[in-house]
Amino acid sequence: MTNQERPAVAEALARLAGGGADATRVADAVAATWQQIESALTPIIGAHGVTALYRRSLHLTLRAHPWLADDPADDPLAMNLGTLRAALAGRSADDAVAAGDTLLQTFHDLLASLIGAPLSRRLLHFMWPPFEPAADIRPTPS
Repeated sequence: MTNQERPAVAEALARLAGGGADATRVADAVAATWQQIESALTPIIGAHGVTALYRRSLHLTLRAHPWLADDPADDPLAMNLGTLRAALAGRSADDAVAAGDTLLQTFHDLLASLIGAPLSRRLLHFMWPPFEPAADIRPTPS
């Protein structure tokens, strides 16, 4: 995947961390992005389809970030963004950025392999420039 095809989420997350945001704010941005993904894709592939792709992406991401493992008590039919958010918030901002980026990139790559990159990009248009995290999670100016 070329840099032009790569979602801009990683850059935005890195800007958050570079702007002094802590891991909690990065975790909030990642969770908010997942909520956008869920909203965009549920009408098309259903809640169970989105959850299945999320869980597969999470499973693949565990190779690089094993600390993201699901809580065994979590509902296997839900995305469990609270568990993800807690795992990211409990690390350094750099770790949260790296894991959040890997998870989102893995999801994008998996979706693109199933439906094609152009359709994936159209459905997840909010992940490309000018991607900005929700206003309430941007770092405050110093």
